[in-house]
Parts: sequence; structure tokens; C-alpha cells
Amino acid sequence: MIKGLLITFLAVLLMGIASFAIFIIYQNFPGEPEEFSVFSKSENLKQNVSYGKTPVFMPNMRFNHTMISYSIEPSCPVERREKMQEAFIIIEQRTKLSFYERQADSDISVRCSKNAIETEKNLFLAGEGGPSEFIQTELYNVILKGQILLYQESLCDYPIVELHELLHVLSFDHSKDPSNIMHNFSNCEQKITDEIIETINSLYSIEPLSELYIGNITAVKKGSYLDFQITLKNKGLIPAQAVSLSVYSGDKEIKSFSFETISVEAGQILKVENLKLPSRSTSEIKFIIDSENKLIEYDKTNNVLEMSVG
Repeated sequence: MIKGLLITFLAVLLMGIASFAIFIIYQNFPGEPEEFSVFSKSENLKQNVSYGKTPVFMPNMRFNHTMISYSIEPSCPVERREKMQEAFIIIEQRTKLSFYERQADSDISVRCSKNAIETEKNLFLAGEGGPSEFIQTELYNVILKGQILLYQESLCDYPIVELHELLHVLSFDHSKDPSNIMHNFSNCEQKITDEIIETINSLYSIEPLSELYIGNITAVKKGSYLDFQITLKNKGLIPAQAVSLSVYSGDKEIKSFSFETISVEAGQILKVENLKLPSRSTSEIKFIIDSENKLIEYDKTNNVLEMSVG
């Protein structure tokens, strides 16, 4: 009897081992590709800034800081230099902006030679001033560099021309109102409107942060293995540092990936193959940017994207 029980036990054990082995092989054996599709994704943030009647080159166009440096070409005549500095002081006194002189790698370059006029990529040739370099995102148009060309003597005691060109750098276009300092023909009676000041203060009252979101994504499951390619983008004002991206199945984290920096608009592409899923039957996955909420952003609701098979 004991021998019979032992044989039965061994048979059951072998069947159990065989079944378990078959199950493991099944779980790990690649299957037919099954494509995931997005079923939950938050809308991306929009920033609303009030604009007056004075046109701007682009909405939400600004530097990503309020302390703005400038350099003035050494060959500029003393009168033009002093009026340009006066223009910086006037804008500084009425807005949230501050200006300081720095010769190397300044935000705004002031020149006094006609020879300095160039046609550069993304340069607005509106008068003789404007943003010379900027990054265009879905949320902001971030000014990197500005240029002012002062090659005519001003006939006004007040720095009309200098203010006009400085406001071009700050993204203001020409106005049809002859009394507005942004009119395309200058006269000594023109004024900076309250609307211009309010627009500057409205734009620069927004704290410079990053704004991460998930761009393009494709994901395919082969049995219990996942292949995906995802693009992380930043449409904020400043780069995002120490970013993490986590992949979840239900409440279980499958894998986390780290990014040192995600620059404004440049984005990062991550391609992963044969990521092991918890089960062959996994039908839903979730991608979360900054799952531990260590980053400060404008909006966290667009940091999550959910996908399902079919």
C-alpha cells in the first residue's frame, strides 16, 4: 500500500512539475504581436495671457527670466548709449523686468552700425530690433537672444527710438495708432500705453517652470514581452532636470527609466524592447512621468498616459 501511495504521489508531482513547466514556457514564449492603443490621456495645458490692442509677433513670447542682460557695442556714440540705457531704466521702473549690462553672452545685443543688419534664422526684421533667437513650443515662444540696431540719431529728448526697438525685442509688433510708441513712424510725442505695460507684467508674472508631457508613443505586446517607443517633451520655460518615466501594469511598477535633462521643446525619445510584463494576459499598461512627484511643473495631470490592447 505504501509503495502504491508513493507511486501515486510521484506521478502527481511529475504532472505538477510538467504543468508548471508548460505554464512557464507559455508565459515566456513570444506570441503574435498585439498593438496597444491610448485610451486615457489628459489635455495639454494652455496659458492664457491678456493682450491689449498692440500686436505681438507671437502669443506667449518672452524670456524665461526677468533679470535680462544687455551689451552695447563699444563703437556706439555716447548719446545713443545713454539713451539706450535710459530706455532700459524706463521699462525696468514700470514692469517686473530688470536689466543689467554684461558684455559676454548677453541676452540683448545693441549695435550702432548698418553693417550689423543680417538676415538670420528666426530673426524678426521689424524695424531694427527684435528676437534674434527663440524656441517655439505649444505653450510658449521662448526668447533666447534679442538684437537692437541703432544706426540713426534720435531727434527726441525722450528715448523714443530706443524704447520702440526694445519693445520689439520683448515681442511687440507695430501699432496702427500714431500716438503709440510702437507705431512704425516715430515722433517725439508718442507714449508707451498702459496695455503694453500690463501685457509685459502679465507675461512675466508667470513663474518659469518646466511642463512635461508625453508626445508620440507606440507599444506592442508579444506574449508577455512589451516593445515601445515614447517621446517625452517639455513645453515649459526651463529645462526639466532628473526626470523619471515609470511603466505600470495595474498598481505594479514594471520598470523605471531616468533622464538627466529634458530641454525645452527638444524632447527625449526612449525605445525599449522585450520588457517583461507581469503576465501574458496583461492588457493594460500605464506610463507616468515623475511618479514620485519630485518635479515642480505647471500641470501634473498630463503626466499620465494609459493604453490597452485593441
